[in-house]
Amino acid sequence: MTSPEQEAYGLLRPIVLFGPPIPARARETAVPERTLRRKVARFEAVGMRSLFDLDALAPPTTAHRRLPPEIRRAIVELKAEYPLSGLREIATICRHRFDRPVSYHSTRAILASEPLPIRPPRRFPRHHETADPVERLRAVVTLYLDGWSAKAIASYLDTSR
Repeated sequence: MTSPEQEAYGLLRPIVLFGPPIPARARETAVPERTLRRKVARFEAVGMRSLFDLDALAPPTTAHRRLPPEIRRAIVELKAEYPLSGLREIATICRHRFDRPVSYHSTRAILASEPLPIRPPRRFPRHHETADPVERLRAVVTLYLDGWSAKAIASYLDTSR
């Protein structure tokens, strides 16, 4: 009497060890070719665990779609830096800053799951606190190039549009 794990390994063993074409093995065993391809890919990725562990057989979770930590941190810091910013605006800023699409749905989920910093950092002082006009303009241009809207820039720097 054989176990299901042994049967699965017997099915995959010739493909994994000797490399015969999967279509030929599918015809020999009457197992669909697509199923064999999936099982071989899972076996190559996870190894023998794919035969025993039920978690390895489950489809991948949303962890593979998780945003990198630097983008997640940037979302939280942006909301802490300028609390009036909306989800779409934060997503747009992150898209400009990291050159990667970020959904406002992801932004909402991240802000709901992670705490905001107690003392939010300010990248630029308020407009009237900056004596040098070049530095004032540099702050406006930098924020604009980061993807901030004119209204948000004016509100953040405490000046008119």
